[in-house]
Amino acid sequence: MAANNDHFMPEDPHLPEGPHMPAARATWRARVVDPSLTVLLVMNVIAIFVVSPLAAMGYRLPDVVALLLLAAQIGVVLLVTPSRRAAFAVMASLLLSSRP
Repeated sequence: MAANNDHFMPEDPHLPEGPHMPAARATWRARVVDPSLTVLLVMNVIAIFVVSPLAAMGYRLPDVVALLLLAAQIGVVLLVTPSRRAAFAVMASLLLSSRP
């Protein structure tokens, strides 16, 4: 007889509702996830195909703009992720990568 390991399987993050999330938050998340991922994709495409080539040519973004873009990307990732572990990993990587 096989053991019931359902509690070890991660829940599908695309399911809007489950025991890990209240219904109101689930409907809010269902509305926000797709547009947020689109915004994240656009920001990454701009960073890769516009900002990086300009930086290679010697142009530089002001530090404030670069920090705002980074903060926006981190905010979108934290907003979209259904996992507290993933959010913790993002925050830990930021803390570990910061320069004194």
